[in-house]
Amino acid sequence: MKKLYILAILYFLSNIAIAQYYELGKNPFDEIKAFTVLKDKNYTFEQVLNDSTLPFTTNNVLQDFKTTDYYWLKATFYNPSKYAQTYYVRALPQLEDSLFYYDDEQAKWLTNVAGLSVPSHTRRYSVMPVVFQGQQKSTLYFKIKVTGLANEQYTTKARIFIEKKSYYDEVEVFIKILWITTLVIMLMFFIYNAYLYVIFSDNTYLYYLMILIGGALYLTQGYRYFNTLSSFRHFNINMLSNGNVYYYDITHGVSSFGTIIVIAAFIQLTRYYLQTHSILPAWDKILKYLLIAFVVIDGLNNTLSLCKKGYFRLYQTHIENISIVLIILLLIYMGIIAHRKKIEPAKYFLIANILPLILMLLLAIYYLNYTNSDTFPVLLPNLAIISHALTFAVALVARVNLIKEELRTKQLEAQILKTEKEHILLENEIEKQVLQRGFSQQLIQTQETEKQRISQELHDSIGQNILFIKNQLRKKNADNHLSPILETVNNTIEEVRNIAKDLYPNQLEKYGLAAAVEALGEKVAESTGIFVSADFQLVEKYLSKPAAIIHIYRIVQESLNNAVKHSGATALRITGEKRGDKLHFLIQDNGKGFDMAILEKKQQRSFGLLGIEERVKILGGDFEIESIENQGTKIQFTVNGEQ
Repeated sequence: MKKLYILAILYFLSNIAIAQYYELGKNPFDEIKAFTVLKDKNYTFEQVLNDSTLPFTTNNVLQDFKTTDYYWLKATFYNPSKYAQTYYVRALPQLEDSLFYYDDEQAKWLTNVAGLSVPSHTRRYSVMPVVFQGQQKSTLYFKIKVTGLANEQYTTKARIFIEKKSYYDEVEVFIKILWITTLVIMLMFFIYNAYLYVIFSDNTYLYYLMILIGGALYLTQGYRYFNTLSSFRHFNINMLSNGNVYYYDITHGVSSFGTIIVIAAFIQLTRYYLQTHSILPAWDKILKYLLIAFVVIDGLNNTLSLCKKGYFRLYQTHIENISIVLIILLLIYMGIIAHRKKIEPAKYFLIANILPLILMLLLAIYYLNYTNSDTFPVLLPNLAIISHALTFAVALVARVNLIKEELRTKQLEAQILKTEKEHILLENEIEKQVLQRGFSQQLIQTQETEKQRISQELHDSIGQNILFIKNQLRKKNADNHLSPILETVNNTIEEVRNIAKDLYPNQLEKYGLAAAVEALGEKVAESTGIFVSADFQLVEKYLSKPAAIIHIYRIVQESLNNAVKHSGATALRITGEKRGDKLHFLIQDNGKGFDMAILEKKQQRSFGLLGIEERVKILGGDFEIESIENQGTKIQFTVNGEQ
């Protein structure tokens, strides 16, 4: 019996000692131990304030969540300073906390509400300001809501934290400056590398930009600045056996999606920068499928943790961070393998990424050990992001140089391909021209052979038959009554001879080119009255091949025909001379000439001119026409000296 009394007295004394009051000014940030707890039974604040019989206890264990909606916390503070001091206070669990405090200026009790489920535009969820008057005690009452823990089987503990306003403001300013500075640095690198991406269209820059976007999302929501833009609140809770309460809200969701973007883009950047698809194909497949698995599993897990009530469990975030640790180690290992294989970009990859990857690794390890949902490591993510932005600039400069080298190589290859293409086209064109020339030569030769055959037929067969008829008619023309018929026959014989000569001049075989050309000139002069001067004596001795002789003769013949038909000339000059190792020929008239622009359109050329040009090509020579309106026309062609 005595032992029970002693235990009761010790328990009472300990409650008095612990629950007395907390003296302000010792620490700028502290956790309060001196408070008492009351399980709510639909008490009003007036009852809690005035009823001294209510069973407040120093036992801060919270339980019976299915039957209890609220707990009351009572804490007394003493401000030793003679000046009033402002502090921020918050209680855990921070689902929905109502703070009751006495305002001396208004001389009444006031209420403030904060927490995860309370709509607000504040960066931090549950902090509430309180003014403590100088050199006096102030009592605060918290009404904390635990309804959201009804499905949890474990117990937790109520906790109160206090933070001096000056310290709170310093932290807020520091975090804002840190956040803005980091975002500005990221924005500068984003703009510059977006410009490079537009210029080079290189996916390395695209994935680097995605890393910056994901990092900005992670950092901004990690510091909860999206909370200031929207008052919407949504969260899921998980309580562990040790009593720690973890929550997963929109802040964690956006940060997790930012992390997914960063890791996925980092994997893709590694694949493209190191060209693993061609250099390390086996590892490239591993990275590819690892990327798909990470995005799908982590994205689905993040969505369900955010949207499905009761789905979130802390081990899921541990799985995410373990995956990130393994991926980062793999990326570092990939860089080392590529470097050992003497892959040039690997050196720059390791220089640029080893520091940010190690910082990201430390960040993931940190989250594997964190004990509070509110915990966000200051500086570490900023250092990881900024170090990556700065150090990777080195790799991107090297990438620019590599791209320039690749572009030079591709330009050289393109030039080679263009040259080869032009060479092939030229060969095809030459082959085409050779085939065309061969065909033209064969056609012309066939024509000449046919003309010679027809000429021979006219002379030997038809001519002889007509001559026989003439002789028979002459024998029977004793009284001259057949004279008209004989005259017609004579004309026919002469016409047949002229046609035969035009088809194939027998002078070429009998007397040579010079005589044949002179005879051709005399015929033109006789039939048209045009004065014709012909002189081929100087070149005839250099022409021995029958084919060359007939080609030159036909060129002269066609030129004279054109002059007679179109020039309106009164004089024609035909000459041939040897100039060096070439034979030069000229057919010139004093006619009306023509517009040379017409010749630029090949379809406007006559078959005669095309035939002349083709015969000159067959002879391997050059052909030229000069004409001035009202001043005549010159046709010149040059062939090799021995034909």
